[in-house]
Amino acid sequence: MDTLIHADIFFFISTVVLVFVGILAVVALYYVIRILRDIDEVSKKAKVEASEIIDDVRLIRAKVKEQGMKAAGIVGFISKFIRKKKHKKTHE
Repeated sequence: MDTLIHADIFFFISTVVLVFVGILAVVALYYVIRILRDIDEVSKKAKVEASEIIDDVRLIRAKVKEQGMKAAGIVGFISKFIRKKKHKKTHE
């Protein structure tokens, strides 16, 4: 009879502990799901921002190329005048 009472106490304690661990697991799972949703939201925002940064860099590169071509044209134009003046002086 004594062993039967010990077994009942053991199963009662085991059941209480199992229910407690289950509740803790559900609470932990809830927080993990919330964290994963936040990570997903941050990831989506990062993708959008990265796309916008790529577009900005492309625009900047195009502007730099355009301004570089203008600067190269101006330098070339000025250097032609300098060369012509030097050639005129050497011929005279």
